[in-house]
Amino acid sequence: MSDAFGKIIGFMLASVLLFIVPLTFYAGRQQNLSQLYIINDSIQLVESIKNTGVLTDDIYRGFEVNVFKLGGKYKIELSRTHFEYDMDDTGDYVEREETYYTSQLMEEMEVNGRIEFAVGDYVYIRVSRKEKGLIEKIGSCFMNYALPESEVLAFYGGYIKNESY
Repeated sequence: MSDAFGKIIGFMLASVLLFIVPLTFYAGRQQNLSQLYIINDSIQLVESIKNTGVLTDDIYRGFEVNVFKLGGKYKIELSRTHFEYDMDDTGDYVEREETYYTSQLMEEMEVNGRIEFAVGDYVYIRVSRKEKGLIEKIGSCFMNYALPESEVLAFYGGYIKNESY
């Protein structure tokens, strides 16, 4: 009877080693590839904005489609910081900054169909994962590692140069 029990345990161990371990390995690899894809698209979007000073609705919707087609739940945050320099009563220049966030920028895009940035504005984009996928949940059970619920996948930004002449 103990020989049958040993065979059952051996079969279960073999199934874990043959199927679940490679599955979790490839899930981790898929997660890394998805993150690299999102980082690359974020860099392309921000560099386009920095060079032209404009974000059109078509470009932003294309970015959203590229991110969401990866099959996860993601959150895209866009921010613009506008700097102005005013002279105070003593003759010194005082820097004043106004920051606009995703909801405000999307309202502007709905009205105008585009967002125009001034030279010297700072733009950044942050893409984060809202929750773990099924493969990551399975992998964290068997490989005993924890993924954060809200993980920042890409964060990129820079100053607007507006070099399109």
